[in-house]
Amino acid sequence: MKDLILPGILFACMELVFIPSYLVYPRIARGEKKKTKKITSLLKFLCISLPLTVSAIAAFFDTESVSFSAVLVFCGMLLGAAGDVFIDWSFITGLALFLAGHVVYTAAFLSVSGFSPFSLIVFAVVFAALFVFAVKVIPPKKENLPMYVYGAVISNMFSVAVSPLISGREYAAVLASGALMFLISDVFVAMGTVKKLTPLKNAVCLVLYFTGQFLIALFSYLSL
Repeated sequence: MKDLILPGILFACMELVFIPSYLVYPRIARGEKKKTKKITSLLKFLCISLPLTVSAIAAFFDTESVSFSAVLVFCGMLLGAAGDVFIDWSFITGLALFLAGHVVYTAAFLSVSGFSPFSLIVFAVVFAALFVFAVKVIPPKKENLPMYVYGAVISNMFSVAVSPLISGREYAAVLASGALMFLISDVFVAMGTVKKLTPLKNAVCLVLYFTGQFLIALFSYLSL
């Protein structure tokens, strides 16, 4: 049984410190909007990106051998970390970084489980559901096309992530759960582009996002 104590403690402690700070600061801040935005972005990086990156380093590189899929997942996490920061300043830039991260994740999952026809069925169902949702929430205009492309990419990532469940691969449920949480958190993000999320929805989005990322990293670690 691999030692998960170090990355687990790092992850839990850092999140308990930074998440309340990130959620509370914008509501109590008194100052220039630009300054508040900078500090909020920094807190977001500390809240999500830093703990995930530290946990990934602790999990992946404290082992005798590192698999190719684990390296890809680590790269995907770094892209997500960059996306966390840039999305507050340029939504399209942040979206592009997250999209690239999903592509890298997809490559990582394919290197573990290979292609499965089951993935095509899951992709069709999930993307159709997201498309129907998007049409209702996000107007199908030219400027919103990147959101629809992003929906296709994350649907593909999720479909590949759940395929190991069919083959009965060990820890497949960990990966599928992580990908599902990531998918749902992105739905909240999409809703936030139309109407600002309430503090509760924002908190749920954050919890789903960082837990999903951690479970994806955990799957790669357990699979070493």
